[in-house]
Amino acid sequence: SKGENMLNTSLLDKKKKYLLGVSGGPDSMALLDMMHEYSICVAHVNYNLRDDTEEDYKVVHDYCKAHNIPFYYNAFYQEVYKKEQCDALCLGHQKDDVIETIYMHLERDSHPDYLGIQEVSRRLGMTIIRPLLHVTKQELRDYCDEHHILFHDDYTNFQTEFTRDRIRNTILNQYTDSQKEELLKKGEEYNKKQAIKKQEVDKFLTEPLDYTLVPKELLPDVLYALLKKHIEVSKISHHLIDEII
Repeated sequence: SKGENMLNTSLLDKKKKYLLGVSGGPDSMALLDMMHEYSICVAHVNYNLRDDTEEDYKVVHDYCKAHNIPFYYNAFYQEVYKKEQCDALCLGHQKDDVIETIYMHLERDSHPDYLGIQEVSRRLGMTIIRPLLHVTKQELRDYCDEHHILFHDDYTNFQTEFTRDRIRNTILNQYTDSQKEELLKKGEEYNKKQAIKKQEVDKFLTEPLDYTLVPKELLPDVLYALLKKHIEVSKISHHLIDEII
């Protein structure tokens, strides 16, 4: 089926158990439908950003009931993950989310370890898999329509007070496909460079660190990598690294 092509099945394993984070929007409902033959359970978290969250809940709840899928409401992902002994958490982020994220990083001139969104990452003791990063939001809406999957549109997407929504609605919806591809390319090039740099940095990462062995231009990166093992990333500033040097 068309869904199989959309889902990056190389990241998944029929023998494993997955927790799906499902909001009720088209992306995560498409993901849920594409994965309903895997061993899954579902968590729906209500962030209460809007007045109509009742409908989100109903869409997800009804789908799970119809397909006999264990459904958890307002439980933290880590709790359900542990309780159900899952191998990974799957989320419905898609290509438009990747483009927005790259744009936001570039606009802020932040230098993350990875530009965009990773298909596989680790957080809070969980493996997180995003099997839809190569698919656009429109393709996922079309999938839901074709397969008669009910979803509920998140209307904060049409208001502009949140940064990400502002970018989505005022900037990126004006972008041509080739401008979007350009952003994705930038992300790819950046991530290739980062991967090479990481290999370089890792060579010098010993504890205690002999900083005399580290080439001068790599020192900030080596210190950053070392600090990151011990303190929160948000607390590591350029200023702190300069002070240490």
